[in-house]
Formats: sequence, structure tokens, C-alpha cells
Amino acid sequence: MFAEGHPLEAAQVLEGLPAAESGAYLAALPARVAAGVVKRMAPQYAARCAETMSESVVTALLEALGPQPASALLHHLPRDQQARALERLPVGTAVAIRLLVGYPQDTAGSCMDPRPLALPPETPVADALEQLKRFEGEPVDMVFVVGTERQVLGAAALVALLRSPPREALSRIMRQPAPTVSALTPLAAVQRHPDWFEVPALAVIERGDRLVGALRRQTLEKVLARDNGFRADQTANEALAGIGGAYWQVLTALAQIAVSVMPPVTPVEPREKDRER
Repeated sequence: MFAEGHPLEAAQVLEGLPAAESGAYLAALPARVAAGVVKRMAPQYAARCAETMSESVVTALLEALGPQPASALLHHLPRDQQARALERLPVGTAVAIRLLVGYPQDTAGSCMDPRPLALPPETPVADALEQLKRFEGEPVDMVFVVGTERQVLGAAALVALLRSPPREALSRIMRQPAPTVSALTPLAAVQRHPDWFEVPALAVIERGDRLVGALRRQTLEKVLARDNGFRADQTANEALAGIGGAYWQVLTALAQIAVSVMPPVTPVEPREKDRER
């Protein structure tokens, strides 16, 4: 199956078609395969495709996408369709997506991982490594250290964990202060965060330094590249439409001028034979 083996190429082809046609194609695919293609689409276009699908297909697609891509798509759906889709999802998935959808677009909170691995400071290194192995969330190579109210105390990279004694507590090896960013920080500002040179992910926090998620550098780069590409395509399409419209306006004006300067034509008198008939 082309879409399964080449999801990026499939996404590029589909984005050149009307949303209704692409939506019908995606709806016919297994949800897992369709999700792989949709992840590589601009969310604005993916949402237009989703609007043409049945609710059961949209639900299966959102569940296969995971919280971050699903929330990006839902941001561009009408409010009533958002609500119906969330109602049909499993509770845990719906809660994670609702959290992300609640943040304004183009902010750290809107594209973070809402379920990062966070452990208390007294956790031994050996236990932290074991939990990393069993962790079912997004791929991660660092652990956030949190207090009883999930306030961020520090962060421990995988390299630091591997180099530390198994019984050492996270509080002894964690980096302080943890690299953090407010959930409402615009992505353009997040891109300039100085800690990107040292860590692969930032702790996303709300009031009181409470951990609400993690934003990975790879995710940020993908979101910014995708949005910039979509805006560039929009600008190009608008420019082409403007050029096309101007072209036909010029042709119409020239035709009108040509007609206006032509000498009036005297009606042709019927021929004699025509009169006889």
C-alpha cells in the first residue's frame, strides 16, 4: 500500500486534491495508515478532509493520531464537531486532547506532550531507568522531577541517569533549575529559548511552576516548518489567483476597447433571392 510505505509522499499528493476527494481516500484506509498520512499534512487541510468524513471514521482517526496531532487537527474543526468527536473518544485520550485544544494555537501548550514522564525527587536512578523502559508515552530521553503538587524541581537527562549510581536519588543528579517555558509562550519565542542548545525538551509549566507537559525540539521544528510551508502555499495560491484574475481582466478590457473603436457596421440588406422566398 503506497500510503503505508510512503506517508509523506501520499500527504503531498493528497494536499493537491480537493478535500472531499482526499477525505474519501483517507476514510477508506485503516485508521493507523490514515493517521500516518494525516500527521504529515497541514492541520488546516487535514481538518477540511475530516469535515467530509463520518463521525465514526473521525473518532478512529483521532485515536490513532495521538494527543498532539489530534489536537492540532481539532483546532481547525467547527466547535460542534470538536465536541462530538471528543465525546466519542476514550476518556483518557479525550482528557489529554482537551488540555491541548484549550491552549491558543501557536503556543507551547498547544503542541506539547501532555503526558511526560515525571517522578518525585527521592526516586532512585535504577527505578527511573526502569520506568523509562516501560514508559508508553512519546519517546523520551529525559525525566522531569516534580514535587507533590507537580511543581517542577529539576530535570535529569538519560545520559546523566546512565552515568549515575543505581541507588542515587534523582534530587542528587537532576539539573536545577529545570529548562522551562510557559504554556502560553508563542512558538516563535520558544524557538529562541537558550536552553535548546543543552536539552532536547523543555518543561511546559503553568502558574506556580506546575508541570503540564513537555515540548520537544523535534516537535517544535516540525510544527514551525509545517505552518510556514502552509502559509507559503497559501501566499503562492493567492498570488496565482491574483495573476490569473488580472490576466483575464486585461483581456476583457482589451476586448472592450477593440469593440469600441470598431466602425459601426450597416445591417446587410436581404438579397433579392431571399426576398423572393
